[in-house]
Amino acid sequence: MGQLQTEFQKTLFDIEDPCHCLNLAVYGTLEKLKDKVLNFVEKIHFHFISTQRKAYLSRIQKEDDLPNVGLKKYVETRWLSLGYSLQRLLKIWPSLITYTRDPPSTVKEKDQDELLALLEDNDFKLKVIFVSGIIEKTNKVNVTFQKQTLEIDQLPQLINQIIREISELIINASKIPEDLSKLNHLEWNNNYDEYLRDDKNFLDTLARELNNEIFLEINQKGFEVKRELLNYFREFLQLLLQKLLHYLPIEDELIQSLSFLSLNDNTDELKIKILYFNKHFRIIPKEDEYKIIGEINNLLKKNLTWMKRASQGSSLNLWNLIEQTHGHAFPCLSKIFRTVHSFAPSSANVEQSFSALKLLKSALRNSLRETTLESLMFIHEEFKNEKPIIVTESLLKKYDEMKKESNRIKSQKSLNSNINNTQPEKSENEEEKIEEEFPQIQASKNDNEDFDNINNISDLLEKSCIMTEDEENKERKNKGEKLSKKTLYSVMDKNSDLEGHDPSKLGQTKKLKFNPP
Repeated sequence: MGQLQTEFQKTLFDIEDPCHCLNLAVYGTLEKLKDKVLNFVEKIHFHFISTQRKAYLSRIQKEDDLPNVGLKKYVETRWLSLGYSLQRLLKIWPSLITYTRDPPSTVKEKDQDELLALLEDNDFKLKVIFVSGIIEKTNKVNVTFQKQTLEIDQLPQLINQIIREISELIINASKIPEDLSKLNHLEWNNNYDEYLRDDKNFLDTLARELNNEIFLEINQKGFEVKRELLNYFREFLQLLLQKLLHYLPIEDELIQSLSFLSLNDNTDELKIKILYFNKHFRIIPKEDEYKIIGEINNLLKKNLTWMKRASQGSSLNLWNLIEQTHGHAFPCLSKIFRTVHSFAPSSANVEQSFSALKLLKSALRNSLRETTLESLMFIHEEFKNEKPIIVTESLLKKYDEMKKESNRIKSQKSLNSNINNTQPEKSENEEEKIEEEFPQIQASKNDNEDFDNINNISDLLEKSCIMTEDEENKERKNKGEKLSKKTLYSVMDKNSDLEGHDPSKLGQTKKLKFNPP
C-alpha cells in the first residue's frame, strides 16, 4: 500500500475500514484486560456444541416456563457477533444456572464448578451487563457503517459520534474538547481525577446511557466491591477510547474535510476544506482554483434552505437538487462533489456479497453458470433490505420469451445428439481404414463438430454428404422413380466390407434413409 500511495498519491484514496476498526478496538480492549467475559463467552459456547446438551437446556426452559431459546452463535470474525451473543446469554441466564446446578451426566465436575461459579457471581454478571451495553453502542454505529445507503460525508460524523459517546461516559462533559483528536493527548496519569466523572455521577451516567438501573445498586455495595467494579468500568472505557482513537482516522485531515459535502460549515471553513480536498486529488487544475472560490460565493448566495430540507440529510440528493435548479452554473464544484461521492466509505458491502455468494453457490449448486450466478447476486443486492419485488406484465412476457428460447436451444441440442447416435457404430480400426481410403470422411467429421452452432435443420442437410449427379442417375434407373431432391446417406454401413475398395467406388456404398423431423 505504501508503494501505491507513492506512485498514485493524487488519485489513491486509502482508508481503514471503519467496521474493522470498531471490532479491533473492542477485542483489543478485552484482550488487554485479560477479561473473564470473553473467556466465559468462548467457554460456554464450546460447552453447548453438543446437541444433547442443547436439548437438555431446552427441556429445562420448557419445564420452568423460561424463554425457550438457545445461545446465539458466536463467531470471532463476525463484527456484531460478540454483542448479539452477550445479549442472548443475559436473556437465558436463569436457565443456564438451573442447567449448571444439575447438568447432564457427560459434564465433568470441574467444568460444572467453573461455569456455576461465574453464573452465580452477581458482580461478574454486572460486568457482563456493562460490556454488553458498551458493545451495543459500538454495534449500532457499526450497523450504520455497513448500510449501502451510507454516504462518504457521513463517515467523519459517525466516527466523531462514537468517540464522543464513549468519552461522555467517563469524562466530564466540560473537559471534552470540540476537536476530538485532542483526546489523544490527554494526560491521563497526571490529571486523572480532573477529567473523570466522580463515582456517583459515573454510575448515574451508566444507568442512563446504558438504559439499566442495575448500575445504581452498586452504590449500596461494600466499599471494596464497589471500588473493584468502578475501577473495572473506568479501565475498560479508558482502554476502549484509546483504541478507538488509534484505529479510527480521527486525525486524518482529508477524512475530516469531507464534511463540506453537507454545506453546513461557515464560508471560510467550506472554502478551506474544498480547496484542501482539491489540492490532494487535483480535480481542478491549480491555475483554475479561483473559479472554485467564485462558485462557492455564488452558491452560498442561493436559497439552500429548502433544498437541505428536501434532501433529507443526503448530500448526494442535495447536490442533485442544486443541479436541477441551477443547471450547470457550478461546473467546478459539480466535478468535485461527484468525485467525492464516488468514494466507498466502507468495504462491508463487498465482504457481505462474498458471504452471500457462498450461500448461493453451495455444494449442492456448484454447477451454476456464471451468468446465472451473476443475476442471482444482482437480485440479492437489490432486494436484500426487504425491498418488495414487483413483477410486471412486461417482466412476465420477457420471462416467457426467454423460457421459449431456452427450450428451443435444448431441443435443438437434443436433436443433434440423436442424429449423431443414429450413425452406425464402427470399431476404431474400421474408422482408421475408412479415413485412409476416403479423405472426404475426415472433412465431413470435422464439419459435424460444428453441430452446436447449427440453428436450423436445413443447415445440417447442407453440411451433409450429397450424392453426385451420376449417383442420382443410377438411383433413378434402379428404383424407376424420379428424385425431386438430393438424398442424405452415410458413406458406409456398419456391416460393409471395405477391403479392396477404392475411392472410385464410393457411389456403390449402402444408402441410409433420413426423415427430417
